[in-house]
Amino acid sequence: MNPNPPYLSTISFQGNHFDFMLSNPPYGKNWSKDQAYIKDGNEVIDSRFKVTLPDYWGNEETLDATPRSSDGQLLFLMEMVNKMKSPKNNKIGSRVASVHNGSSLFTGDAGSGESNIRRHIIENDLLEAIVQLPNNLFYNTGITTYIWLLSNNKPEARKGKVQLIDAGLLFRK
Repeated sequence: MNPNPPYLSTISFQGNHFDFMLSNPPYGKNWSKDQAYIKDGNEVIDSRFKVTLPDYWGNEETLDATPRSSDGQLLFLMEMVNKMKSPKNNKIGSRVASVHNGSSLFTGDAGSGESNIRRHIIENDLLEAIVQLPNNLFYNTGITTYIWLLSNNKPEARKGKVQLIDAGLLFRK
């Protein structure tokens, strides 16, 4: 094994949880070097990247929460979800803001790792808002980007709701 494993394969800040987290994970970053530390073949061996969700009949099942190896954005998001402070132990809980391109919203068939991650975030009412940002915010690229805003302690009036905000026309050069 590599004595200096890639970032996602290490358990950085093990045991630590945070009030606020902000990230801009690399878009389309291949994480295949991390796979040997996270998966054994098709079996996920790192509990940070497993989720428990109900099946069609309501029975709980543990599912793979790893995206395809060609884009690790959702892997970074799952890392932050796992670092959120529980509102049971901390009255404010945690908040996350993470800037992604569109692949985090749209890739992965039903039952895929990407789909399971999105499902876990939505079914656990962690997603507060998705904000579409204007194009051309990042140097030398016109890709559309989105801010994922997560909270594990939404106000009562916001529980069960997700805001979709189109800020795409707010940019002036």
